[in-house]
Amino acid sequence: MGVGGKRTAPPEDCGGPLTFMQRRKSVGWEIHEQLWQMAEDVGAGEIEVARARLEEILLLREWLMLERFDRRAVNRRLKQYADGDKQWLYK
Repeated sequence: MGVGGKRTAPPEDCGGPLTFMQRRKSVGWEIHEQLWQMAEDVGAGEIEVARARLEEILLLREWLMLERFDRRAVNRRLKQYADGDKQWLYK
């Protein structure tokens, strides 16, 4: 028997359920705003400022991947656990 799912778990230390849900809603807009500002920076010749914005966007990438769920990976770890294989703790 396998396990299904819809989303990944919330990131560690995300501030609890309400904070997590608010943050998840705001990240898309925040990235949109950062990209718009980055385009403005590049147009103004501010390449270093644009690179700094890119770093901020990359930090938000984890929040964009929350809709992804790897059923096969979860099932592999559950099988390791059921078989007594301690490697399931370290992946």
